[in-house]
Amino acid sequence: MADYESCLTCVHINKQDTTKCKAFPKGIPFLIISGGIEHTKPFAGDNGIVYSPNDSVIKKQNSDNKSNRL
Repeated sequence: MADYESCLTCVHINKQDTTKCKAFPKGIPFLIISGGIEHTKPFAGDNGIVYSPNDSVIKKQNSDNKSNRL
């Protein structure tokens, strides 16, 4: 598994409402969405779904970051 980035780089994020995802359809707990903990291991109420990196989003972010440094 890739290193944890954030909820926004997870394949399970709800693209229409980024405060929700498949693991937490009623809303991602503050402790997770704020970065207080990495959701790479089971968390109460996550329906057995944990962070899984969306490689295309991460690749785009890395590309954007490189462009901003030039």
